[in-house]
Amino acid sequence: MKRLTKPSGCKNILRYIIILCVLTAFAGFVQAKVVNLGTFGKTYPIVEEDMLTMLQKRLSKVDMSKVFTKKKVIEAFHRYEHKLSSDLPTVKKGKVYKVNTVYTLNRNIYDGRGNILYPKGYTFDPLNYITVLKTYVILDASDKRQTKWFRKSKYYQSGMSEVLITKGDVLSLENKWSMPIFYASKYILRRLDIRAVPSVVYEKNGGLYVKEIPIADN
Repeated sequence: MKRLTKPSGCKNILRYIIILCVLTAFAGFVQAKVVNLGTFGKTYPIVEEDMLTMLQKRLSKVDMSKVFTKKKVIEAFHRYEHKLSSDLPTVKKGKVYKVNTVYTLNRNIYDGRGNILYPKGYTFDPLNYITVLKTYVILDASDKRQTKWFRKSKYYQSGMSEVLITKGDVLSLENKWSMPIFYASKYILRRLDIRAVPSVVYEKNGGLYVKEIPIADN
């Protein structure tokens, strides 16, 4: 009775698989070792100029006041202005409602050692850790009724108010009102649950509230 033997080709393949598995298993523990083989032949110093130094020298020769003129900056801003704008209806009837400020993590938060500090799905309320000191006025600056209302309101005189606009010219308003003006991004509008303008966002008794203010047609 003949003894069945595995073909030599199978043995070779099996040997390769074993070697591959061993190398793969220890790949994470293998570190490259630097060996100094000495110096052979002539050596020459590197004479190429450092890239950062070269860029700094070239920029020092450029007159930035001619490149970024006030006119060019304003024109560039207006080209992208429509991308920052948001369409919201005008408030018809005043009301006050509370904002849901609870936030849910959409990914894990790790510490410096790779351990999970806060897992995905963890919920918390930022107002438990911070206090909102400012009052945020959100309005459509392209609507003259809303800008006129703001100038006559107590919020314009308050140093604790910050203006976010859904439409309008930020640069012109900053010069006219002598105060910083910001665009209300779509993310901010969504997080603050802003449904119409003008609206005022403020904190009260540990909660965040939105007050919609109707503007008279006349």
